[in-house]
Amino acid sequence: MKPSVSRAGIAAGVLSALLLGTAPAARAVSLVTHGSLVFGHGAIGEIDVNPNSDRVYVGSGFGSNGTTVLDFSNPNAPVSLGGVAGAGAGIGVNRNTGRFYTTDGTVFGSNRIREFDGATNAQTRTSPTTVSGCGGSVAVNQLSGIVYTTTQCADALHRYDPTLGLNGTITGVTGLGMVGSNVVVNEATGLVYARNGSVSSTKVYDGTSLAQVGTIGMAIRDTDGVNNRLYFSDGTVLRQLDGTTLLQTGFLNGEGNGAVIVDDVHNWLFTAAAGSDTVKIFDGATMTLLDSIALGAGQQVQQLATGGDGYVYALTCTAGCASTSMAAIEVVSSVPEPATAVILAFGLAGFGAGRRRRR
Repeated sequence: MKPSVSRAGIAAGVLSALLLGTAPAARAVSLVTHGSLVFGHGAIGEIDVNPNSDRVYVGSGFGSNGTTVLDFSNPNAPVSLGGVAGAGAGIGVNRNTGRFYTTDGTVFGSNRIREFDGATNAQTRTSPTTVSGCGGSVAVNQLSGIVYTTTQCADALHRYDPTLGLNGTITGVTGLGMVGSNVVVNEATGLVYARNGSVSSTKVYDGTSLAQVGTIGMAIRDTDGVNNRLYFSDGTVLRQLDGTTLLQTGFLNGEGNGAVIVDDVHNWLFTAAAGSDTVKIFDGATMTLLDSIALGAGQQVQQLATGGDGYVYALTCTAGCASTSMAAIEVVSSVPEPATAVILAFGLAGFGAGRRRRR
């Protein structure tokens, strides 16, 4: 198993490094592929990873089709652990508890948010009431543990707190004028971003009250909850915005229409253009290309996921997605990691991991 990591550690470590003036500069890195696993999955929804157990979760895109669980504890010989039947639209992992969340149901009135034990795949909670519409996208705030979902068959956004009561509490807002297909959360501000996959705009909500606080005329792709950055696609252009001022801080031409995922532990950005077999890694601070790797002719990258442990996982399929596979890609640094002795001397936890997700 790869080294264990935690989100709380990185938040303390990065803040302390900045206060002490020891924030590491971008390092020279290269991408190296390990094993890949071909598995029959059919429809593809969201994917997410738990870096502490090296398990990758693949949603089906529709609640009743289930979730597939892949074990990459040996990245050179991954195996399938089966999965969860009847629940598998969106996927979100809480890296601090090891629990993962998805939704079930395919019609109005039968859709619930479900929580599972990441070690056993056993269900541990289900939302006490149903949510509007069909199962949709899922995002987990890694600091608070709050779960957010959109729906595919209605215009609702829901907030699920699994810590209150036996099965948690759920609140929601409707009348958004959209059928949400993607939701992400920025832990740095607590704001939630939801978009309709058929339009190029994103609505912004307060993560506690679910009050709408803004609209942005681009499609949200991912967030960096440590460095407070937002990533939007504007056609084929991927734009990086400051999470508070919304001022543009960088952009990448040709990277906005495919898979995008942020590693906010190492300040890396991974992309794969639509229809491409190539995964690229960029420095998140400068938006400069660090390396790229091709996964093989005929493979098309559909989704990317990372947990901040130095690995990124690429879900690929052949034309028409008749065959799907998951590949483990390691980021190998050619420069030693910066020393943490000064930080540890102050009794801090050191560096840990990050986030999801997603897309």
